[in-house]
Amino acid sequence: MKKQHLLGIDIGATNLHVGLVPFPTKGTDLAEYEEPIDVAHGSEGIINQIHRVVERLANRQDIPLESIASIGVGSTGPLDVGTLKHPTNLPFEEVPIVEPLKVRYQVPCEMIGDCHAAVLGEVYFGVGKGQNRDNLNLGFVNIGSGLGVGIYSSGRLLLGKDCNAGEIGHIPLVTNGLMLKCNCGNYGCAEIYCSGLGIAKHGKIQLINENLDSELYTLARAKKARISDSDTWTYQDFEDFIDAELVCQAARQGVPLAERVLKSAIYYGGLVLSIIANTFDPDVITIGGTVAIEAQDLLLDGFRNEMVKHLRVREPNIQVTPLGRLAVLYGAAALAIEQL
Repeated sequence: MKKQHLLGIDIGATNLHVGLVPFPTKGTDLAEYEEPIDVAHGSEGIINQIHRVVERLANRQDIPLESIASIGVGSTGPLDVGTLKHPTNLPFEEVPIVEPLKVRYQVPCEMIGDCHAAVLGEVYFGVGKGQNRDNLNLGFVNIGSGLGVGIYSSGRLLLGKDCNAGEIGHIPLVTNGLMLKCNCGNYGCAEIYCSGLGIAKHGKIQLINENLDSELYTLARAKKARISDSDTWTYQDFEDFIDAELVCQAARQGVPLAERVLKSAIYYGGLVLSIIANTFDPDVITIGGTVAIEAQDLLLDGFRNEMVKHLRVREPNIQVTPLGRLAVLYGAAALAIEQL
């Protein structure tokens, strides 16, 4: 059978997202499917879920699996030779990905970090589309469950020795005061202040410190009441009902606690952008990830204003990615192209 499609896979800490793209492609006909990632069935459960959702998408689109020409994967990290190795926001030691996919589909397969994939997606289908790649200098910052960066510099995707370059979320930016513990095990990482998980955690801690005396608590109780008849509030309810989305909702309503949490996120996000700009001197830094996209009205201007305070290079253009929530998936498709 003629190989007519590319398979892109986005493995996130929260969701698994797969896409099929006709080949040759201009990236305009992406068929995609997304569902919460399965962490309940061990590390093998993730690869089994990938097989299942790929087949589901292929069946829905009436695309034979035999038509897949190559596979690209953009994944949360860290990575090690086709394997997720001690992933920061997934509860496993190792998750083999590339070899099982090669065995299953009998086509070339490569995996890079999700932010590497996203900036490659910008090169092929986003802000860099149609430009001379030798002159492209782009950064992509993902603010979703975690915080990371991908860099494309003068025609080269910067990957590092183990494909883990860009773990900027784990730069320690806080060394005293409220030092929150990151999921990586360290304290004071940028990610724990400026990410979906970090904003939620910071909000919960502030709420406890204020003995629940905040409108954020009222909003969380209302959120629980919509799905539960229970009047009690437990520790698990903090985990279940206070997330970054709720904190952002509260900030839009002028809740002081939530405004303080987002002020902190903006400050550290701006520092991260200044580090990227001063280190790599990109023309454009695009920002993606669920938190950044859905809360751009609250975050983007603040990020930019904080960044410029710390620059020693010409200011890069800061914008939300034109690829939206599909940036990593487009990048995975671009990675698949590069294998042909």
